[in-house]
Amino acid sequence: MHRNNMVKCGQLPNGVRFYSQYESSSSLELPVIVVNAGSLHDPHGKRGLAHLVEHVITEESKTFDSRRAGALVARACGGPDDDILITTSWAATTYGPSDMRRRAHARELFRMFSSMVRDPVIRHATTLVEKAAVHQEHYLFGEDVIVDRIRDALYEATFPKTFLARNPIDGYMEDVRQLKLSDIKSFVNRYYIPSNTFVVYFGPRHEEVKALVANEFGTWKKTDGKKWQKFRLPKMLGGFEPLKQPQEREVTIAGMHQHHAMIGFPTETYLSEDAEALDVLAFLFSERMYSELRSKNKKWEAGAYRTPVETERTFGHGIFSFHFATLDERFLVKGIETFREQCQLLCTELLSPEEVEIAVGFLYDYLFKDSFTRWTEGLLESVIQAAANGDTHLERLHSRGERLQKLLKRNGRQKLREVAQKYLSGNSATVIAKPS
Repeated sequence: MHRNNMVKCGQLPNGVRFYSQYESSSSLELPVIVVNAGSLHDPHGKRGLAHLVEHVITEESKTFDSRRAGALVARACGGPDDDILITTSWAATTYGPSDMRRRAHARELFRMFSSMVRDPVIRHATTLVEKAAVHQEHYLFGEDVIVDRIRDALYEATFPKTFLARNPIDGYMEDVRQLKLSDIKSFVNRYYIPSNTFVVYFGPRHEEVKALVANEFGTWKKTDGKKWQKFRLPKMLGGFEPLKQPQEREVTIAGMHQHHAMIGFPTETYLSEDAEALDVLAFLFSERMYSELRSKNKKWEAGAYRTPVETERTFGHGIFSFHFATLDERFLVKGIETFREQCQLLCTELLSPEEVEIAVGFLYDYLFKDSFTRWTEGLLESVIQAAANGDTHLERLHSRGERLQKLLKRNGRQKLREVAQKYLSGNSATVIAKPS
């Protein structure tokens, strides 16, 4: 990758990090503030706290009251549910627009979100409003979305009870309902600190980004978040631990027409040396399952429409999962058997050179290279994911293309088979969802 396309990194004396990519031909900018605090940081008994904090602190700050903040978001982004990236994930919480904005609007949004992260106004009344909003969001985008509900069940089956990745990012509603104003303030004091915050700012030159970030965060005092002991990050699993025995769950969902199956294997975390090989295997696995479950079916009730195989990794967990749905319950059994057969093939047979070239070529050209040159939103997501999960200097992000292309060279196919043997030959977790 050409050096001009690389994302530059910097850090203020107080610990706030920043990442920039210069765009000389555009008057648009994209600033996003990220706090390394997500659902993996929720304390036991307070699952959903990181998500509630995201809701509460974006209502107002000491310099932007709720009316002024709402007007700016409406003018610059179309409203709170449009081109805005206020969201909580496992590892981080983000605040900013979701794509490039006009320079004046981008900078005003940056000032507003900076003040909310740095100087939030946390009120009891706002907490009550946002707890109710989280409750509704949980059902609108989670509990009542079939695939998301099944995925939550798969995580619960895949990871041990003490492992926070098994819990929904929204949290448990019984926990959210009991959260107090003091919980929110303690979480903010623990995690919303300079050393735990970074900015991704695309558009201006690096030195200008440094000045913009310093203007908003340069005087933000260093604080020792570790003194908030009850909010220490729970101990994560060390490395990769395969399932000791198969895990199976069956759920019944009212109003559903199809039968669903989702199968998963635990993998190593974000910084795993196997990351690119897992992504290539997922791409190829999805293609194979599409051929087997959709293209070869001629029965009216049977078959499948989509056969996605996905990899998800953070600093605290990793999973390789497959999902399909069908109207025919008997075909559900066939689909699961086919999945296991394909796992066995990937573990015993070498992939063809053509298959590997197709997968690596797509991942390199479109998901890696183009994100640095044509796909701003994709690059934003990649930088946030990298920086929030341990790749703070973006060394692995920038070298991802090189590691992908190594799989095209000698021993690349052997490497893919070894990775398949490592993760896909053991016990899996399976969730089957049936209509009531």
